Amino acid sequence: MADKYGRRPIIGICLLLTACSGFICTFFPQKAKFGFWPSYAAYTLGRFILACTTRGIGITGFVLVTELVGPTKKFLAAIIIHYCFPLGQLVLVVFAYFIREWRRLTLALTIFTIPFIFLHFLVPESARWMISKGQYEQAEKLLRKIAKTNKRPFDEEAFQRMIVDQEKVMHECPI
Repeated sequence: MADKYGRRPIIGICLLLTACSGFICTFFPQKAKFGFWPSYAAYTLGRFILACTTRGIGITGFVLVTELVGPTKKFLAAIIIHYCFPLGQLVLVVFAYFIREWRRLTLALTIFTIPFIFLHFLVPESARWMISKGQYEQAEKLLRKIAKTNKRPFDEEAFQRMIVDQEKVMHECPI
């Protein structure tokens, strides 16, 4: 889906669904109000959605980060991305140490994820994805901004080669 619609929208949707599924897991399993089976089904559905969306965030985020950095920094970026999961597990341990009741723990972790939804507005779309979709002007604008931020000159020739290579691929393998 991220190849079709872009990295940013998929990450944004996954972050939103992560928060929603956390609230489902927190508030729906109430035996007294709904009976055992509906609440168990709601909790299971919430956990399933949570599992799917966290994988969507992890994989799409990895692709986005490795596409945004240069070739010499890809390895370092990949390592840093993979440190996020164990750091998240450490945060979970700290939360679980202080919050012993599962419903409150789930709520606290869900609230902790809400600020990450706003990352969607801070992270740019992948220039490689834009080029693959023929959005050359937007890709050039983003790459110029990245070059300016990094205090590097924008390599016009390399950008034109990327466009030519992409157009070759599109003519050889039309979808």
